[in-house]
Amino acid sequence: QASSGAALARQWMRRALLASLISSTAGMAASKPPIVIAGAGLHGSALAYYLTKRGEKPILVERHAVAAAASGKGGGFLARDWGEGSVTNQLHQVGFALHEELASELDLTSYRRIPVLSISPGQKSARTRTDLCPDWLDGDFEQARMMDADGGAQVAPLELCTKLADAAVANGATLRIGTVQGIRTRPSAAGASGVASSESDPLEEVCGVVVDGEEIECSAFVVTMGPWACLAQDWFDMPVPMTGIKSTSVVFRASEGVQVDPVALFCGEDDRFGTHLEVYPRSSGEIYLCGIGGAEDVSDDQLR
Repeated sequence: QASSGAALARQWMRRALLASLISSTAGMAASKPPIVIAGAGLHGSALAYYLTKRGEKPILVERHAVAAAASGKGGGFLARDWGEGSVTNQLHQVGFALHEELASELDLTSYRRIPVLSISPGQKSARTRTDLCPDWLDGDFEQARMMDADGGAQVAPLELCTKLADAAVANGATLRIGTVQGIRTRPSAAGASGVASSESDPLEEVCGVVVDGEEIECSAFVVTMGPWACLAQDWFDMPVPMTGIKSTSVVFRASEGVQVDPVALFCGEDDRFGTHLEVYPRSSGEIYLCGIGGAEDVSDDQLR
């Protein structure tokens, strides 16, 4: 009985020690500085959302507004199987399914599955198939064929980004409108790759981010600024090569007919106008067009 009592005492001591360790770890997690994310486009808003689902309370810093640039103005077209035969095939399929999950989680009203037609520009003839085409496609084209009957979908990027950021804030994240001006670092015993530091090649870790003159302590810093990530080369004192393509997209308000007969169009090169149109009718009644020509390369010096 004495032996049994001693064993019971040891068991309770182990439980007490475990409870103490759990309490200490929880306290450390609660006092840990937040993760700071620079840029509230699709990457930054999604990162903030998923971090909050893991118990983090990140700070999302944005200079203008959520999805103020390309993340809020893209086409929002999704293709499940268009990566077949490439190294990104699995990413295509997982990403496609993830958007469908997010549509349910975030109540995305703009998300829907949509068939895709391939349109060859030119003049109609007796051989032109029109049975596949929506009623609103009434202009001249040489041929139409079904490109993807059930592997396409769409979502309005502005709604997706906004609802990701809103959900992150509802889960404990902070959205701060401001400009990141620099970082503060401290010596690190090991870098992100686990390579030990040395006197000849000291490694540092980011421990603070300067926003509008105020330093915010952080446990990690993530740059999700799209083409403007090139600004980070001044903060990290290292090259951050970044180039972009400046192109034009147009959004038209459409008729009711487009809302009930949605079909995405991928049009071939049209030498007559220098275009390669992509046409996405949205559930809101808008029609998004891109590939209308006039694209130009933008260097990192111009971006800065």
